[in-house]
Amino acid sequence: MPEIVLINNRVVTYELIHKNIKNMYLRIKPDLTISVTANPRVSKLKVESFIKDKSDWIEKTLQNLEKRDRVLYNEVIFRSGETYKLFGETYSINMIQSLKNEIKVDSMNIYIYAKDISDKMMLNKLWNKWYEKLIKETFIKILKVTVPKFSEYHINMPNVKLRRMKTRWGTCSVNTNTITLNKALIHTPVECIEYVVVHELAHFIHPNHSKHFYQLVSAIMPDYKERKKLLENQILL
Repeated sequence: MPEIVLINNRVVTYELIHKNIKNMYLRIKPDLTISVTANPRVSKLKVESFIKDKSDWIEKTLQNLEKRDRVLYNEVIFRSGETYKLFGETYSINMIQSLKNEIKVDSMNIYIYAKDISDKMMLNKLWNKWYEKLIKETFIKILKVTVPKFSEYHINMPNVKLRRMKTRWGTCSVNTNTITLNKALIHTPVECIEYVVVHELAHFIHPNHSKHFYQLVSAIMPDYKERKKLLENQILL
């Protein structure tokens, strides 16, 4: 059950998580929700005092997060004039009555051709098939270009899994030679997708975030810091 506390004349909602720990911890998630972890024996008054002590930091962090671009797992609206975000760009939706059901894209538009543009069930099925294919083909294409850059480390083309994830852009498993990529990456700039692919491939060599890990990432992608910063400005919702 969400709790409420007033800090700096701002009503803040937070989630209180009880765990058998000694200290209290406060976390602001990318979706702007606040969670406090505390021992069950800690009083609500003490929790609220703990939050208020961090009021300046909370305000600053919330303001920074609110400025970021949001990456939404949004549903497309099948109506001409609506927009949809792909590769960090905003595309216009164009609904076109046609003898064939298909979807095409140019630099600024998504064209949805359908026999019946009022059939939402059919349109959703058409869109989902196209969307999944777009994601897979995009990620595979980037991997095929990137894997050879790790040739001296003898990395094989990994298996690719696609998932919706709320807290990670990608993960990897060395044992199964698998990289799992967040579907939401398709909404971010291509530079971000490329960075995540390099990041996960580098973990096949260094399964940590050590100095050697980032030296490898830098060797493969000299501008990784700029790409990483660009990715950090995307919020998963």
